Amino acid sequence: MRTYASTLGLAALSTLTALGASACKKPAPDAVDAAPAPESGPATAANPLSKQIGEDFGKKYGCPADRVVVKVRADLASDRAEYTTFEVDGCDHTQILACRPHHAHGAVYPEWPDCEETAPPKAAVTLATLGTASLDSATSVPAPDMVGTYASFDPVANYDWATALATAWSPDAKLFQVRIEHAALDGTVDLSPAGVSSALLFFNSVAKGDVDLDVEVYPFQVRHQDGGAGTVSVKVQRHSDATARRPVPKPTCTLARAVAALRGTLAKANPAYRLDATLQVLASGKSVWTLGYAVGDPPKGMQAEVDAATCAIEHP
Repeated sequence: MRTYASTLGLAALSTLTALGASACKKPAPDAVDAAPAPESGPATAANPLSKQIGEDFGKKYGCPADRVVVKVRADLASDRAEYTTFEVDGCDHTQILACRPHHAHGAVYPEWPDCEETAPPKAAVTLATLGTASLDSATSVPAPDMVGTYASFDPVANYDWATALATAWSPDAKLFQVRIEHAALDGTVDLSPAGVSSALLFFNSVAKGDVDLDVEVYPFQVRHQDGGAGTVSVKVQRHSDATARRPVPKPTCTLARAVAALRGTLAKANPAYRLDATLQVLASGKSVWTLGYAVGDPPKGMQAEVDAATCAIEHP
């Protein structure tokens, strides 16, 4: 964190004995101006930090004061309540800063900013722009019309929903794997902020250069309240693993039905551990649910397979 107060000479703080009260001094070449009395609380909309932020920006980029514009970006509010986000522009430079008043010795100095520079905000990605957007890092995308709720997510019911998202990215995109982690032993997939499950759907596009689109349906936006229901997190990456990209047809056997088919097997599962499930097409051409669970204590990992078309047990 950059501490502007250190540049203002905290070492020069002294006691004004004639006034019988303490005050801060800010050294300057020809004069010393007393700082305002300390205040508490975060910066306000008419932000007293703006003046010093603009001066520091001007010094950094050699930009005259009359060409520097400082504005509060309420739309980029920090998740730390005491910080305010500023955009500073001038002389073909831009900074996005998260700043708060300087804190020292139990006091708050509202005109002396402590700032952290943050990355400029990325343009919002929508389904309409998904195909041309840079998705080399996790990116939030609005995805309305999800079937059901996050608290009981059904990957089969949402097969068409996820496919529509992927084909907006690339028309030839094909689902090749669904990965569910930490489902309940009855097959419930809870992606709500209170849940612990996660759901990832992986698509591949040959037209895009044989790359994958990773769709995370339990998005960080939902869990951390930065977005909301109807958003997903997407990321594009070149695959480096040996997983075959065999297109998965829409199953008729849901995860809940696959779990029900294995009720006798899963009765032996250690209830302290949750269920993982993967949907993919085997080399034989058969589409299966592979369920991972634990038995015993200490736990031992086990697997079972269920036909994704008929719900028949393939491997107990």
